[in-house]
Amino acid sequence: MDIKVQRITKTAKIPMRSSATATGYDLFADRVDYDDSTHQLKVFTGIAVQPEPGYYVEVYPRSSICKKMLQLANSVGIIDEDYTGEIILVFNMLPVGYSEFKTLWYSPTSSIEVGEKIAQMVVRQRIDADFIEVSYLDNTVRGDGGFGSTGN
Repeated sequence: MDIKVQRITKTAKIPMRSSATATGYDLFADRVDYDDSTHQLKVFTGIAVQPEPGYYVEVYPRSSICKKMLQLANSVGIIDEDYTGEIILVFNMLPVGYSEFKTLWYSPTSSIEVGEKIAQMVVRQRIDADFIEVSYLDNTVRGDGGFGSTGN
C-alpha cells in the first residue's frame, strides 16, 4: 500500500517505523506552540498524508509521552482519506501539583522538542456500514449492563 506524504515545511520528517515489525509509523514534531491560557502544546508535524481510497490513519500518542506528563487532547486522532491538511496534535499538560497559592504547576519535562518522536500513525481499512433502524435488539446474556457489569 502507498500513502502519499507531503512535506509542508522543509524541516518536516517523513513518518517511519522504528523496526521492521512495528505497527505504528512515528510522527515527529516540526514546530511546537505553547498556549499558556490552556496549558496545551500544539504540535505541528509539517506533513500531510493521503492514504489510498478505502483507508484512513489513526494517530496515537507514543507510550513514552506519559513520562512528560502530557496527554493527547482527543485521545486518538482520525485522519480520513479526504483530509489533506497538516497533521497537528494538541497535548494537554497534566498538572503535577499545587503551589502554596493554590495554583497548578506543571513539570519542566512537559515539553516537546522539535524533531522529537511524539506520536504514531496506524493505517486502517475503512469499513462502510449501513445503519438499519429496528424497534428492538436481540436478547443477550449481558443485555444493557454496562460500566463494570461483567465483573471488572
